[in-house]
Amino acid sequence: MYKESNTRSVIKTVSYRLLIVISNYLIALFLTHSFSLAAQVAGWSFAINTLIYFFHERFWNFVKWGKKKYKNLSPQEMRRTVV
Repeated sequence: MYKESNTRSVIKTVSYRLLIVISNYLIALFLTHSFSLAAQVAGWSFAINTLIYFFHERFWNFVKWGKKKYKNLSPQEMRRTVV
């Protein structure tokens, strides 16, 4: 069983947020017709929601619900048991 590293969480967070910031920018641009205002909305959204998402990911590492613990399995056996 593997535990996700902080670095992996950061990379996942940034890649997800880049997708979201583009959609936020396009929605704000559509609603405001202002490139400047849309960029401000997207920038603030990126900063705030990135932090929220990162801590949400880290929190779920402590939640045991939905996880199974496998003891004394070889790496090959572990791969076969992961769904």
